Amino acid sequence: QIHELKSGEQFALPGGLQGSCAAASHGVPCLAYRAELLRKPAFQVEQAQALGLPVQLWSRLQHGEALEYNGQIITPQQVLGPPRRGISLAFITDTRPTKALSEFARDVDLLICESMYDDPGDLVLARANAHMLAEESAGIAQAAGAQALLLTHFSPKIVDTSLAERAARQIFANSRAARDGMVVTLDYS
Repeated sequence: QIHELKSGEQFALPGGLQGSCAAASHGVPCLAYRAELLRKPAFQVEQAQALGLPVQLWSRLQHGEALEYNGQIITPQQVLGPPRRGISLAFITDTRPTKALSEFARDVDLLICESMYDDPGDLVLARANAHMLAEESAGIAQAAGAQALLLTHFSPKIVDTSLAERAARQIFANSRAARDGMVVTLDYS
């Protein structure tokens, strides 16, 4: 099944992920994507015990169901803690840098962003082809307050991505160049 997305649209992804997209600045229509794994509030065992709730009822409350116990209505809010931080990532490619894309990637754990060019001397070419320098990708990560930047979508002329990585790290220290087969683990820290 194919569903064509438009900028600003939100959508559900497998595994409980929530997705959204934003317009990129390229010669043809392109979108940037963001995925978030929302996290449920922690169950407060002490609160449930203070209410005298049997363990058998806890899962119903954890799943958002209000219930009646001993003539009282017990709501999930009575036994769940405050909202907890989830995990998020943004994928931005085929674009020039824009303030809107920095806002779109605000506070992501991982920004996967194009780095078509690694040489600042290629800025004219980057502008003409609507792509980014490594430094510009790092600028988006910095402005967005991202936790980490993973550079990707390199020009075929780039044989050694370490130059792009070094250039990006001058602006955003937690930058790495993506490599084939690379695995990145995100956690709730």
